[in-house]
Formats: sequence, structure tokens, C-alpha cells
Amino acid sequence: MTVVASGFGVHGLTVAIAAAAVCFLIRMLGLRFRIDAPHPPGTSGQSEPPEQT
Repeated sequence: MTVVASGFGVHGLTVAIAAAAVCFLIRMLGLRFRIDAPHPPGTSGQSEPPEQT
């Protein structure tokens, strides 16, 4: 988003906040629909549950 805005000559705090909002929205949609990034080759892709102290 910032690259596109920079191409149009728009800079500043508004663009940075909008880009952060888009990243947050993408992450929230990923959590909602259980979409995850690919895992590195050779890993099971299963994360370990956090240890409780």
C-alpha cells in the first residue's frame, strides 16, 4: 500500500496508518478463517502449546 501511495506522490502519517490498518485487517481475516502462512520445509507445521507456569 505504501508503494502504491508513494507512486501517486502521497506520503505521511495517513498512509502509514492506512497501511498498518490493512495489515491488521489481513491478520484478523486470517485468524477468523484459520488461514496460516506456509511452514518451512522439514517442519511439521504444528506449533507447541505454551507452557503454563
